[in-house]
Amino acid sequence: MHPEHLNMTELVANTESAPPSTAIAKTDRIYVTLKGNFVMLSTSIILSITGEAATESPSSTVRVVLEKSPFHPQGGGQPTDKGIIFNQEKTSSIEILKVEFDFATEIVTHIGTVPTSQLSHFIVGGTVNCEVDEANRYLLSQCHSAGHLIDSAMARVGQTFPPTKGYHFLDGPYVEYKGKVDAKDRDALVEKLRAEFDAIVEEDIPTSICQMTKNEAELECNRIQKNFDFDSFPEPIRIVSIANFKCPCGGTHVKSTKHLKDWTVLKIKAKKDKVQVRYGLKSELV
Repeated sequence: MHPEHLNMTELVANTESAPPSTAIAKTDRIYVTLKGNFVMLSTSIILSITGEAATESPSSTVRVVLEKSPFHPQGGGQPTDKGIIFNQEKTSSIEILKVEFDFATEIVTHIGTVPTSQLSHFIVGGTVNCEVDEANRYLLSQCHSAGHLIDSAMARVGQTFPPTKGYHFLDGPYVEYKGKVDAKDRDALVEKLRAEFDAIVEEDIPTSICQMTKNEAELECNRIQKNFDFDSFPEPIRIVSIANFKCPCGGTHVKSTKHLKDWTVLKIKAKKDKVQVRYGLKSELV
């Protein structure tokens, strides 16, 4: 059966007062600041809500734009946050399954499902309560921070390859660099990186997040190797420091390196001029 609009009387009633999408203000992304990075609960105002569902379905899929949001959208190598958006009375809820960010408009869109009978409980201008899945956020933040920690470990062991890609999903995270490591040297490098990773964790280095101009970011992030072209970045630039290694990043992170004690370097894969340092939980080494 092809999806078709369901209860559109309710949906139109909820959205007809919303301004065109081009007129909707950019989303205040709470997680962007260091303090906001750890905010899991917040209230907000619905700016737009649209959706559709299969005929006679007990649930509807909706897309919600909020005035401000604690949810981290998928992007930058990090998976989407999940969670719940409740109506003000907490009698109805939308299960948020995916969060998207439009760089052109700076609007965050929350995609989820809601019981069709509760659609009318969510209206443009209405107040809602947002609740991020904290356990999921923490795990994703650990995974992302562990990838940044590898950058620091690589520099400490003298491998100052420019990082070119980060994949911080749980199904096989890695950091990719431009460079070469001979096959005979890979096992030894893995052992050095593991030892350095553990040492940095023990140092309990706090995470910092700040905003910089292009010139400031150039000085702070390209000191070891010139791998960031800040001419293409809009200002201000969000800079994250994990284990004192600074780089532009839009993701969420743990409070300090001590939260990464269960993570480690797993192996190195190299092909031509690319080196992939794969990492994960220590339990994966067993």
